[in-house]
Amino acid sequence: MNIRRAGILIVLSGLIYSCSTKLNIDAPYKETTIVYGLLDQTDTATYIKINKAYLGVGNALTMAGIYDSVNYTNVLTVQLQQVNLLTGNLVKTITLSRDSSIPKPSGLFSSPAQILYKTKAPLDSSCQYNLVIVN
Repeated sequence: MNIRRAGILIVLSGLIYSCSTKLNIDAPYKETTIVYGLLDQTDTATYIKINKAYLGVGNALTMAGIYDSVNYTNVLTVQLQQVNLLTGNLVKTITLSRDSSIPKPSGLFSSPAQILYKTKAPLDSSCQYNLVIVN
């Protein structure tokens, strides 16, 4: 019986000492898109702000101030698909244009340039709009 207990103690001690206490909180990079926008049919223009989430080794506050950490530097294809609520049919597709004319106030995130996507096409409150973003 003592040999059996000794064997169990050896196995348990091997398991305890072979465990690692290192924790890697950074996952492999995965592009994540973040969208801000408000569709208001009474407004003369519609703006959609598209950013990307960021994660890296180092200070996150420092990374927030780096332009290409939070912005897509390439031109995205951004469209609003207008869908008739009664029939579910696509009425039309509105393509938004890239706009950097509105400066971003200074702060934590990179400034003064910001990229927005804009359309002056009128919106219909009786329709549903699907946002399509292609990178």
